[in-house]
Amino acid sequence: MQAAVWYGKRDIRIEQRPDPTGPGPGEAIVEVALAGICGTDLHEYTDGPQYIPVEPNPVTGQSAPLTLGHEIAGTVVAAGERVTRARPGDRVAIFAIQGCGQCRMCRRGVPALCTTLVVTGLHTGDGGLSRYVRVKDAQLYLLPDHLSFTQGALVEPAACAVRAVHLGQVQPGDVVLVTGAGPIGQLTAMAALAAGAREVYISEVVPARRELAERAVRPTAVLDPTRTNVPEALREATEGWGADVVFECSANPRAFADALAATRKGGTMVQFGVFTQQVQLHPADLTNYERRIQGNLAYAPPDFDRTLELMATGKLPAERIVTAEIPLEDVVELGFDELIRPDTRHAKIHIRPA
Repeated sequence: MQAAVWYGKRDIRIEQRPDPTGPGPGEAIVEVALAGICGTDLHEYTDGPQYIPVEPNPVTGQSAPLTLGHEIAGTVVAAGERVTRARPGDRVAIFAIQGCGQCRMCRRGVPALCTTLVVTGLHTGDGGLSRYVRVKDAQLYLLPDHLSFTQGALVEPAACAVRAVHLGQVQPGDVVLVTGAGPIGQLTAMAALAAGAREVYISEVVPARRELAERAVRPTAVLDPTRTNVPEALREATEGWGADVVFECSANPRAFADALAATRKGGTMVQFGVFTQQVQLHPADLTNYERRIQGNLAYAPPDFDRTLELMATGKLPAERIVTAEIPLEDVVELGFDELIRPDTRHAKIHIRPA
């Protein structure tokens, strides 16, 4: 089968890999219908390795070169003994995280914080940017009949956004700000609206992404931080208070400062964007206003269930952020290279491996 294999920074190769054999007990083989390029994948391409192991992973034994892709939807084609969540022929979305099940955070239901975290397409030999992928039984989530594979491949990133909104404790009637209108920012804004936020504002520098956010999310307003003082705009819209909950989704130092300054007294800022550099933070900006900063990494099983429910009922129209669907052989030129262009007009690009 063809696969997009990460060898190193700026080095992803389309090459032939053996079809998976098996599956073993508790495993399933999924034929990938669509897989998304995640922001994490882009970071691995431009600045990696970050999560990809260059020495054998202690759990999987795998290391680079390995196949990327963890935003996956497809069809189960084979199931081993003890697989109970799906059968051959079932359409599924893949819960990419594999926890040990034994450590403190796994026992608390947060496998993303497992001490030996494994993510399909980052720590395993095979990922979603290939025709087939081997996964565990617990990773299989059935797609409702009326959800498309396009929607199915968005469950994984959308679940991250649903988790962020849960951790931010967005309440009906809240005013929300999202800094950054990339795919995660747009999905987070959608999830905040689904949670009952009264007003949702998005801050974004890139004109094309502001246009995409206007169409896809339909927020209260999309602000250009190069022309508008974002914290002042939020205070003007809230009788001087600021946003109840702010989601920083850009990993940009200026956006981080804007996000914190726009958070009201007693409010919460959720740091969602993955920074690769340090930022300045004055503790008095927390103490004097009793603000909270909450980190958000990924999702837990209830977030996946909630995301499927929201998408199935039309309350989270994640499919609106998809701007292209391309074949696997074009994934570098029309996928990775396109998405890292400063003037790109794309948000989420899906890959067809078959």
